[in-house]
Amino acid sequence: MKCAQSILLGLLVCGAAISSAQYDGEYGDDYGGGGGYGGGGYGGGGGGYGGDYGDGGDYGPDPITQTPGVIDLDDMTFSKVITGKYATFVAIYDGEAPSKDFFAEFQTLSEEFGPHNTLMLAKVSADESPKTAKKLGISEFPAVLFYEAGSKTFTTYDGEQTAAAMGEFLIEKAGPPGAVEALSPILAEFLAEGADLTAALAKAEATVKTLDEDLLSAGQYYVKVFKNMIKKGMDYPAKEFERLHRLISSDSLRDDKIDEFKSRTAILKVFDKTLKDPEPEVEEEDEEEEEPANEEL
Repeated sequence: MKCAQSILLGLLVCGAAISSAQYDGEYGDDYGGGGGYGGGGYGGGGGGYGGDYGDGGDYGPDPITQTPGVIDLDDMTFSKVITGKYATFVAIYDGEAPSKDFFAEFQTLSEEFGPHNTLMLAKVSADESPKTAKKLGISEFPAVLFYEAGSKTFTTYDGEQTAAAMGEFLIEKAGPPGAVEALSPILAEFLAEGADLTAALAKAEATVKTLDEDLLSAGQYYVKVFKNMIKKGMDYPAKEFERLHRLISSDSLRDDKIDEFKSRTAILKVFDKTLKDPEPEVEEEDEEEEEPANEEL
């Protein structure tokens, strides 16, 4: 009996060892180097799930998904959204082979123009929305179309597909992010040399009362800036711009507050066209010190 128990115990120990080895081989390295979720994991080029979610994998992240400030459209929603209420900048792309370079630029563009008060950014996958692509006559990708506010007819953007070039185009066509068209002439009057600041402020306050609800918050911030420029000096936009960016970069704000402050900085740039958003800091990777080679005695 004792002999049988010993044999059974030995088999269980061997089985556990084999199972453990298989586990280490299949999943252990997933969290380490070369495969699965680790070094070759979601971001790497190793085996297992790593290759799928990393470089060259079958299930790698679409470079254009989850882009804040950009609306995804398809055959069913395109005509419902493109109504002419807002100016619209639309990227039509090959969903089976999207250009990562283009969408890196488009994402940079969305970071600046996503908060625009009267402009929409959108994108359409041509292979998933063939009717829309055919109707628009698009056969080369990526293509970018611009719809003026109040129009359902587009013009094809044929400039450089970089964030800077597309941004210049959009400022020319739709105004800068943060601009409220109804307040633009009042702002110009306010900033003119020798202006009657109190009279311009009164005009702004009266105009804000006539704004649509989706522009009301921006209009109210215009009035706040006007008042602070009268009270604290004409350099208020620059000082407030710097203060808000310090808060944004402090990592102490909720996401909704960050969005609110970014919208404010966009408006401040309308007041002072010399203001520029700070360049994002690039984190430098720590260089690993090479261990000295063992000298042979």
